Amino acid sequence: MATPEETAAAATAAAKAQGVGPTDGNDDKTGTTGNAVPAPAPNAPPEPDKKPAPVPPTDAEKAAAEAKAVSDKEAADKVAEAEKDNTPLNTDEWGSTGHDVADSVLTMLQNADVSPLEAKALLFDAVQEGDLSKIDMAGLEEKVGKTKATLILAGITTFVNDKKARNTQIVADIKDAAGGEDNWAKMTAWGKTNLPDADLVEYRGMIDAGGAQARFAVAEIAAKYNADEANTTLDTATGSAPISGDAGTAGSSRSTSRKDYVAELTKAHREGAQEGDPVLNEITAARHRGRAQGI
Repeated sequence: MATPEETAAAATAAAKAQGVGPTDGNDDKTGTTGNAVPAPAPNAPPEPDKKPAPVPPTDAEKAAAEAKAVSDKEAADKVAEAEKDNTPLNTDEWGSTGHDVADSVLTMLQNADVSPLEAKALLFDAVQEGDLSKIDMAGLEEKVGKTKATLILAGITTFVNDKKARNTQIVADIKDAAGGEDNWAKMTAWGKTNLPDADLVEYRGMIDAGGAQARFAVAEIAAKYNADEANTTLDTATGSAPISGDAGTAGSSRSTSRKDYVAELTKAHREGAQEGDPVLNEITAARHRGRAQGI
């Protein structure tokens, strides 16, 4: 029987006869390096990157992130609130008082999400009666906050005081134009039962406007009162005579209707005309001529 050495020598001789060297096949580990590792295929996917595991934030970092989120939200809320506070008054829903300060109060209520119905319950009676003690301050503060409630109260106070002063002046003008309080009482009592409703509505609007319009309305009512044979003629301050200023009665010969008179007088006052200005005298004189002509 052949020894191991003889067997190995025979195998080597056989391999050599076939042209195979000691590193060309799957030789044993003795003195060989084995087969080379095959190269990766050209289209093989790349090995994934090995990223380090995320490090959890510290308590301090968490607190800082939460504080920043709160700060950012507060800043965004302030911007949104400022934009909302600048929303103009929706006059279709709220109307207008014709008074800048009072309209600013309505705007503040609107932009604080108070409805017109809620505002009426909180403020309406107080404003109508000029009694600020009737304002529901607790309810107002609950709706808009104490700061805005204070501003609203200040605005309402200004409006009520202005309204009182204006009404006082209108009453004085009316009594003066009527020739006294007794005359005015007689004229109003007569007018309620003898003047058409449309005329009464128009006269009330002119009286509420105050100034020259109020005086002219009184003069027209007085003229109609005196034209009634059932009445004793009243001696009024204005009667139906044209109003004269320092420049005397205007020399124009035109005539206007009551509607045109109101429109012209309103326009003149908006353009800055003051009592006694010739332009107001001319407008009033034109209306007197129109009334004499039955227009």
